[in-house]
Amino acid sequence: ALKELQKYLTGPAALPDSEFNPKLAANLTLAYINASVAVGSLEVLDTANLLTLKRLGPCERKEIMARVVQVCKENEKPLPDVAQLKTQAAAPAKGQKGPPETGDPSDLQGNEVDIMVAVMSMPKAKDGEEARKLVDQAVALLGKWKPPGNDEAMLTLWVELWTRLGRQCLKPPMNPSIGAKYALMCSIQGLGKVDAPIPKYASNELLRWRGACHALCGEVFASLINPLEQEKESLAKLRRMSVEQFERCCEYAIATSNLALASFGASALWNVALPFMDSGETRALLVEPFSKAARALAVVKYNEDPFFFAGLYAALYDCYADQEQWDHIHEMLKDAFLAVPAVSHRRLWALRMLALSHQGKNVTVAMGKMKESQAKAQANIWLVLVGASSQLKDQITAFSKAMNVLQAAMQPEVVEVRMQFADWLLRSGFPISDALEQLGAASDLLLEIEEGSEDEEEEEGGDARYYSGVGDRADNDSDDGGSSVAPSDWDKSQSNFGSKKGTSRSGSRMGSSRAGSMAGSKAGSRKSGGSKAGSQSSRMSKNKKKGGKKKGSASRSACGKSSMGGSRAGKSSKGSRAGSRAGSRAGSRAGSRAGSRAGSRAGSRVSKSVLAKNRKQQKQDEDDEMDYELFAHNFESLCRIQTMKAQLLHGREVHLALQAASHFAFRFFESSIELANGFAQELHNKIIKEPEDEDAKL
Repeated sequence: ALKELQKYLTGPAALPDSEFNPKLAANLTLAYINASVAVGSLEVLDTANLLTLKRLGPCERKEIMARVVQVCKENEKPLPDVAQLKTQAAAPAKGQKGPPETGDPSDLQGNEVDIMVAVMSMPKAKDGEEARKLVDQAVALLGKWKPPGNDEAMLTLWVELWTRLGRQCLKPPMNPSIGAKYALMCSIQGLGKVDAPIPKYASNELLRWRGACHALCGEVFASLINPLEQEKESLAKLRRMSVEQFERCCEYAIATSNLALASFGASALWNVALPFMDSGETRALLVEPFSKAARALAVVKYNEDPFFFAGLYAALYDCYADQEQWDHIHEMLKDAFLAVPAVSHRRLWALRMLALSHQGKNVTVAMGKMKESQAKAQANIWLVLVGASSQLKDQITAFSKAMNVLQAAMQPEVVEVRMQFADWLLRSGFPISDALEQLGAASDLLLEIEEGSEDEEEEEGGDARYYSGVGDRADNDSDDGGSSVAPSDWDKSQSNFGSKKGTSRSGSRMGSSRAGSMAGSKAGSRKSGGSKAGSQSSRMSKNKKKGGKKKGSASRSACGKSSMGGSRAGKSSKGSRAGSRAGSRAGSRAGSRAGSRAGSRAGSRVSKSVLAKNRKQQKQDEDDEMDYELFAHNFESLCRIQTMKAQLLHGREVHLALQAASHFAFRFFESSIELANGFAQELHNKIIKEPEDEDAKL
């Protein structure tokens, strides 16, 4: 169809000039070229098939010629005869030989075709010297032409040709230093002056290309920066000149509402200006540039990278805060809440709280107005205030608010906050007992979770009789002498863990969890004939949200069937209980972790990079349900808590705290291995199931 339409553009059946639309004809010709190249037909690039260019204007002709040269260079096809594709020259005067001489510099004479041939041929040049010759050729042709000041289309073409030529100068195979000089010359030629103001009453297309030319000039200055060879003053001067050009690019983006200009100008400005953020003196130079960059992104409703957008406002906050311009900060944040996507509003709320705190205003009232219902988000903002405030009273209040919010919402992050608070208390000179109290509260929260999960699994028998039976069973049947840690050793220290002076209930928890897990795993694995694998596969198919009691009973019933062999072989129900306990714990840990955390991580890897980043950040900020049992990261926290206690206590209490820390280190590795086994079992079952599904389909 496109080929059929070409006969109406050139040839005997061509439309007359009165009905000929150059822009439409250029679009049809370009579409015809792209469609033919896509199916492998390169005859469309022959001179005879490009005669439509003779009827087009310079603005339309250069786009088609750029595409033709690009395809010819990529496919190593000779270029068409450029002389036959130019507009018809005026007839020579009577008695004059050769082409007519013209002294009108405003007449391009079809040289835009030769200019585009030179520009598009530069990437395929053999070396820098050949590319330089092409640049000189294009510069010579452009130097003969001076567009009229009242022709908007020709003024736009003038800036566009210089900008495109300059961009090619910054790319290989041009020498970097020589290419930068040529590119700077091109940008000055296109703009007239690098600090030229925005022309009034100019077309949107002209403004867009002028903004691109300023961006080119900024890239040139940025490419000249060499920290290894230049002095500090030279580096700062080049960075300031580059920032100024990108700032002007953002001004043109605001005037044209162009997304490409705003995105490129703001990101390039950020990259160049980042070293200026290290000093308060240089940060003062970035107020206007960052303000215009943020305004440009707001005008185009930028939402591709909301974290960068919020970071730009955060940098602007630092610039204003150095000068204590709090009114400007509040005005800036008011605009930021309207411009930045909602996913990054939490960072803006933190900035607002910081500003109010520095002004001595009531932060609690402002927190009440915050449109955040998630406990994590509120706690994070309170923690930001801890670092920003200089008064101990305000810092203690912020810590208390953060812990109360997380504790009320039953968020496991309260453990880390209490540990952070304990460290702060020690560094601030408060009594050691206060820090120990926070550490004890953090460990109690985690140990209560494990106590609840163990009580459900131990309903069928007493703890002492159960563990002694399992230990005896393991000692009699194992090859290596049974458990390496005797439960009685931990039982002796039960009463020493629980006071608020740096002790907790870890001793009582150790007596049940460590002995049960080690002895149960040995008895269950050797006697039940695979109870762990059975409980893992059954548990991983359960829904974590069914509740603790249903969850425990389901795992016990599933594991009870798989441990029947162990019970009968050992002629005792204790081996069955040990196998059930080991299998249910392995399955529950692997299943719940597979259903909650690992599932989301595996899904995020499949998605696109930007969406994955957004979803990961949102997942981190969302409130999670409290786990029904402890996992590897919980044991790691308990190990750190006991290590901190050991540094604060004296005498036998130090020994007990170190024993507890080593115990939770063992539990950390145990939980990690069980989780890996669970996933391995899942993967094995999936691999086995896939061929069966394919056979069923066949």
